[in-house]
Amino acid sequence: MERPSTPSPDPLPTNKPELEGLRNFHVSQLETLARRVKLFNEHVDLDSIVLSHLQQEDKSKMAATVMQKRVNSQLRCKRDMEMSVSYHREELKKVLKALMKENAGEVKEGEGEDMLPM
Repeated sequence: MERPSTPSPDPLPTNKPELEGLRNFHVSQLETLARRVKLFNEHVDLDSIVLSHLQQEDKSKMAATVMQKRVNSQLRCKRDMEMSVSYHREELKKVLKALMKENAGEVKEGEGEDMLPM
């Protein structure tokens, strides 16, 4: 079976207002993902504690199995979100580089790196 091909990256806008809008989009997505990853971490931590207690009780084998599946599902979702974080960080770097070129010397090298959340 053939693996699906990776779509080619979206082209960057060629004007400053659209680049700034795209920058804001990626920053916003990174902030949203940071909040969600934090929530997933909290849920995984809490559910792992419950799972540990259930695994110690002989009467709770089915509940422990269900909880283990829930923890595994949360971890898969978290990994998917981490891939999204990587995507938005890389895209933001491209946009910042394009903005530097657009500003032609108005922005110094490395400036804007602080806009990379997480």
